[in-house]
Amino acid sequence: MDREKAKSLIFPALFIILIFAPRLIPLIVLGAIIYFAFLKKQPWFQDFKKGFYGSRNVIDHNKVKTINPTKMMDRIKLLSPKKVLAVLGIIIAILIILDGFVSIPAGHVGVVFDQGRGILEDEIDEGLHLKIPFWQQVYKMDARTQEYTMSIATAEGNVYGDDSIDARSKDGQLVKIDATIRYHIDRTKADWIKQNLGTEEEYKRIVIRPGARRVMRDLVAKYNALDLVSEVRTQIVDEMEENLRAEFAEYNILLNEVVLRNVTFSEDFSAAIEAKQVEFQKIKAAEYQKDQAEFLKEKRIIEAQGEAESINLKGDALRANPSVIQYEFVQKMADDVSWGILPDGAVPFLDLKGGF
Repeated sequence: MDREKAKSLIFPALFIILIFAPRLIPLIVLGAIIYFAFLKKQPWFQDFKKGFYGSRNVIDHNKVKTINPTKMMDRIKLLSPKKVLAVLGIIIAILIILDGFVSIPAGHVGVVFDQGRGILEDEIDEGLHLKIPFWQQVYKMDARTQEYTMSIATAEGNVYGDDSIDARSKDGQLVKIDATIRYHIDRTKADWIKQNLGTEEEYKRIVIRPGARRVMRDLVAKYNALDLVSEVRTQIVDEMEENLRAEFAEYNILLNEVVLRNVTFSEDFSAAIEAKQVEFQKIKAAEYQKDQAEFLKEKRIIEAQGEAESINLKGDALRANPSVIQYEFVQKMADDVSWGILPDGAVPFLDLKGGF
């Protein structure tokens, strides 16, 4: 492989390492610093490079420059102890710098493990911190709100497959519950959690999942199945949160809320509920019709009473004012009829020749 081809492979190789092995980046940086600060200037290393590339030059073997091992070893022996110590000092300093700092991301807390004292009580907050290189190790623990979902859907919950909670209600019905638990760790007790429970996946398996399933099963057994889909549901959820909060607190895990996502009954019980619902709707419809009939009846009675009262008032008014009758009579006469009012005691004369 010639030098140009080797250089062309540097960047693709670095990209592959960055994607698949990011932990090797500090070593690569360390190697680059050693190369440019020390090795590149050494004559014996220059001879080594020329021999390395020259021995693989398949184009012109006559120009190949091989390494003289004796000469190379003589040059290595000529290295002064000061130079060797300087190189070692640079390497140690770089390693200390790389391993002596730790960065805690936002929403996390650091737990320090010391080779001599074990897990330290004082947690590390967010930001950049110093630690004893190679003697202390820092575990980064997520202190943000997390979710654990148990669902009947295959790929919806934290466990693949049907992970819903099977429970038996007070009236003997089998129900399946989908629920989500929201919680976060007590960041001031992260050292205790790391020491006694382990990683995030471990305390989910040890505390979150079994605790939630047990509390929910115990509470469902105290209520009838239909209570889980009625107005009593809010009371059940509140009681779940109270019991689960107390249980999680023993492990320094703080509960945010319990979300009761779905409740599924058996097919027979669901059919019975549907039939009862249909009958209930029929009863409600009949009650509505009865109420409408009663309303119409009362309306007619009120209207009749009002009409009768109106007639009585008109009769009283006519008896008190007889002239109103004459006025009403005249108002109802045809337009071609002539009429007049005679004084009291006058005798009317009719024109008999004109006929009627």
